[in-house]
Amino acid sequence: MKKTVTTAVALAACLAAGAQTMKIQTGEVTYLIPASQARNITFSGSETIKAKGKEIAISDIDKINIDDSSVADDNIVVTYNGNSASVAVAGNIMKYVTVTANGSDVSIIQDESLETEITYTLKGTSSDGSFYMDGEYKATVVLDNLQLTNADGAPIDIENGKRINIELVGSNVLVDSEDGSQKGCMMVNGHAEFTGSGTLSLTGNAKHAFWGDEYVLLKKSMTGTITVENAVKDAFNVNEHFEQRAGQVVIKACGDDGIQVSYEDATNPTDDDTGSIIISGGILQATVTGDATKALKAEGNITINDAYSTPTVKLYTRGDGTWDDDDQETKACAGISADGNITIDAGTITLNSTGSGGKGMKCDGDLTINGGTIDASTTGNRFTYGSNGNREGSQYSAYRSSPKGLKADGTITINGGTITVKTTGTYGEGIESKYGNIYIKGGTIDVNSYDDGINASASGSTTAGDIRIQGGTVTVYATNNDGIDSNGDLYIEGGTTVTYGIRQPECGIDAAERRYVYFTGGNLFAIGESNSVPSNSTSSQYFIQISRGSVSANTTATVKSGSTTLATFTLPYAASQKNIVITAEGMKSGSYSVTLGNSTNSYTATQYSSGGGQGGPGPRW
Repeated sequence: MKKTVTTAVALAACLAAGAQTMKIQTGEVTYLIPASQARNITFSGSETIKAKGKEIAISDIDKINIDDSSVADDNIVVTYNGNSASVAVAGNIMKYVTVTANGSDVSIIQDESLETEITYTLKGTSSDGSFYMDGEYKATVVLDNLQLTNADGAPIDIENGKRINIELVGSNVLVDSEDGSQKGCMMVNGHAEFTGSGTLSLTGNAKHAFWGDEYVLLKKSMTGTITVENAVKDAFNVNEHFEQRAGQVVIKACGDDGIQVSYEDATNPTDDDTGSIIISGGILQATVTGDATKALKAEGNITINDAYSTPTVKLYTRGDGTWDDDDQETKACAGISADGNITIDAGTITLNSTGSGGKGMKCDGDLTINGGTIDASTTGNRFTYGSNGNREGSQYSAYRSSPKGLKADGTITINGGTITVKTTGTYGEGIESKYGNIYIKGGTIDVNSYDDGINASASGSTTAGDIRIQGGTVTVYATNNDGIDSNGDLYIEGGTTVTYGIRQPECGIDAAERRYVYFTGGNLFAIGESNSVPSNSTSSQYFIQISRGSVSANTTATVKSGSTTLATFTLPYAASQKNIVITAEGMKSGSYSVTLGNSTNSYTATQYSSGGGQGGPGPRW
């Protein structure tokens, strides 16, 4: 009875003093009620009071304070202090939340009748604390200079399946336990939308650094940075889609993929972007070190554009290839990997792989490049598994993984951009379509490869494997195989192309057996041990053949008809006593002068050669 009287006196004093806020403290939870609303507090016998629709046992009340502080509606503030945490709850929402605070572990359950968005502010420091929240209504979580480690689970676990706005303020650090069963250091079972100017550091000691059951969005208003210091598995593991519009993501180390996005429901996806990664602004940098890991891995599509700003993407893979017992095939690292399509519209993209079999970019669908600057490099050698890995033939392809700069199972279309590809390890190819065609319609492309520079393989196909160069500036240098290798037909229709195939018997340009070469426009300078050439009159633009010629590095070749210059080619690499094929826009029957360095000679152009444009490396001149 004494506590009841004390409580009643405090209430009366609050009203009489004209204070702004009454604070009812129960353990580590304090309810903040504006004084103007204190008249609504009623007693239920001698055991409980009812405040703002919430009943509180008088025996649970430790203290009632009154002061001149103000109360912000719809707010809950959790302050961590070592082994304890205090929770301040705004009076207008106190009846809608159930708060449990046990030391520095805080759990808040939103009532299903809640119809207003609560802002949770988390701040302070604890070496063994946690925050758990669940409910049926969207929420905002502000991380305000929070330093939180959990010794037996996830420091933050938000099971609310709605939109969760996460605002970063100041410097925030989250570290989970290596002994827990949690899916991530930070877990959000909902739509996680990041904003703010602060920083967030994540360390996933048990599994992932961040786990999201739905999509993750870095909003256009975000200027802060999310850093993954380390993760045992994925840095970000997301089950719907990942979209970055602004801000910065830095993944320093992880044991598996950098950003891995899966279908929420592969048989019945709930949104058009399910399974996809979209980078449309900001800075993204990731380093992955595990074998066969991917910096970006999507079960859907990957798109990089400048819808919000010009993005910068830097992706580094350091692991080797490996054998997958389940799929019975070799697998290797890739900077960008999509089970669907990849579309690059803009941005500065750096891809570097040092391990065996590594790839800059790969997809099971189509690769389309419309713009941007792409620099893809690999230094590893081919990865082989068992004795079959060293045997050539399509039936053995599952036992080896060759390094590639850019690779697609489907069609590759390049409409623009600046693309630099360098593959120095054994069997490293520059740009390859495995089963589709390659269309080059614009842009600047520079390939320096060990194996084929540009290759459309389409093994066993009669409808794909063509290469069509219709525009752009293309330079290819292959040290141990063909510069441009089409296992279908090869079309030169526009643009300016310089291509080298240095090692005997490789070609500058090569069309497969029973396939054809067509010159109908554009400019081409092909130099190799041999070259394929047009073999029928469907090829309308004439060409020049030089049986053996040499070029010096960093010189030019000029083709003239009389005093009119038809084409000038920049030759960045040297080649000695090789076969040369030249065609230039508008070339017809007649004599043309060709200047190679300081030497000028005249040659007669021909439309086609009955001796070969089809088959192997083509005729030797």
